[in-house]
Amino acid sequence: MNKTNSEAIAQPAPYLLAHGFRAVTREYTGPVRAWLSPLDGVYPLPADAVIFAPDGVLPEWHSFRLAADGTRWESVPDYRVAVVWDINTQQPTTPPDFGVPLPETSTLIPPLSPLPAKVVRWDVEGAGWVYRPDYSEMVVRETASGDVVPSPAPGEPLPPGHTVKPWPLAGLQQAVIWRGDDWQLVPDHRQEVWYGTADGQPCLVTELGEVAPNLTPLAPPSSYHRWIDGRWQIDGDSQAMLQASSARLQRDALLEETEWFVTRHRDQLEMSLPTTLTREAFGALLAYRQTLRDVPLQPAFPEAVQWPAVPDYITAAQAK
Repeated sequence: MNKTNSEAIAQPAPYLLAHGFRAVTREYTGPVRAWLSPLDGVYPLPADAVIFAPDGVLPEWHSFRLAADGTRWESVPDYRVAVVWDINTQQPTTPPDFGVPLPETSTLIPPLSPLPAKVVRWDVEGAGWVYRPDYSEMVVRETASGDVVPSPAPGEPLPPGHTVKPWPLAGLQQAVIWRGDDWQLVPDHRQEVWYGTADGQPCLVTELGEVAPNLTPLAPPSSYHRWIDGRWQIDGDSQAMLQASSARLQRDALLEETEWFVTRHRDQLEMSLPTTLTREAFGALLAYRQTLRDVPLQPAFPEAVQWPAVPDYITAAQAK
């Protein structure tokens, strides 16, 4: 005879869910079945299992582990299948054992890809990989002197007052200096003698850079030259001065040529000797010399000098 549902006898479940763990590490291995014992009607637990389940959400790279007292599950680090990087060598390293946190010298973040003139370093404060400059294979110079100095180690910054910018090739009368944030070529006329355009006086250049606009490397040809329109020229006043000076020099030379005749004649008179020159000739000589002295008094001096004729006996004497 069939029984109604209300009359049915409840049957026990064939098994209960338990939760297993590894004996050595106590790591959670998942649900296991605790089967009903038909003899005594109980559910004996399998070996290395507990009846209570793990509770809560696991953080990344964590697993459940049975606590040492066996009364609860705990969340512990589990990097056994992770790719772990050594922050010093930037190479993969052996992951820590189950339950062991990452060492301070390890990370799960892969290193950055290499870049020219850069090295990859671990930033402890930022907890990540960063690029650092690499000047180890570059030519480093002091900006103050331009001297080449030892390069910093990879990852080390340039010291203040140093640069790796290329050194320009200086040409004739040029020098290299650091100005602003780069090397620059500037004129170099140090130890050269330039001349003032106002007075023609020499000036020794002692500093780098452009020479003052009132100086020129061209020496004035004479003291009568003036700087006019970008070159030395003789102006009207200077031309007259130069002509006057030249005429006086010629006058003085002519006086010098006849000085001996005057001295000889006077010595002969002092010694009561017969004179070589007659009284008239000597008078003509003195008149000639006086005319030479009066040359600057001529109306057309110095543009058109009228030179007196040299006495014939002087010309004859000079020809011997």
